[in-house]
Amino acid sequence: MDNEELLLEMPVEHSKLLISIVMDNEELLLEMPVWRSTLLISIVMDNEELLLEMPVEHSTRLISIVMDNEELLLEMPVEHSTLLISIVMDNEDLLLEMPIEHSTLLINRIMDNEELLLEMPVQHSTLSINRIMDNEELLLEMPVQHSTRLISIVMDNEELLLEIPERHSTLLIIIVMDNEELLLEMPVEHSTL
Repeated sequence: MDNEELLLEMPVEHSKLLISIVMDNEELLLEMPVWRSTLLISIVMDNEELLLEMPVEHSTRLISIVMDNEELLLEMPVEHSTLLISIVMDNEDLLLEMPIEHSTLLINRIMDNEELLLEMPVQHSTLSINRIMDNEELLLEMPVQHSTRLISIVMDNEELLLEIPERHSTLLIIIVMDNEELLLEMPVEHSTL
């Protein structure tokens, strides 16, 4: 019991007993080797705080175990991103709910799926727009929830700014209000506003 190194090396057949012995030692519990994942995670399943602290080497087991708990899945820390996103890739609803800390990986994974990219919620605005900056066609298709970020990003590109579609009118005009020259160049679809 007093030899932590030896405790962690106990063979797998002692897992159950070992884990029950170290249950009150969170630090040691989090050091459990990956080959104890299944048992370890099933034992700490009722301790969400501890579950979310599980180190990255337990990702596969951890995520497969919490797959039916969407709330917990969305709380998974960023170090589990790669596996988490690959696992939820077929669940578009869940993908779009992914919190902002998973942005980079999430957008990298769906870069070839324009439809899904355009559905990205506003918390991923900065990254999604930055990633498609070289695709003017796609930029102009960005939905209205990305207006603020979109317009601030294209502010130095007057040509593109004038092509911004009508759904972004309100914000676009507010932003160019101090630029009379640009205001007068606004295309007809922004007339009403």
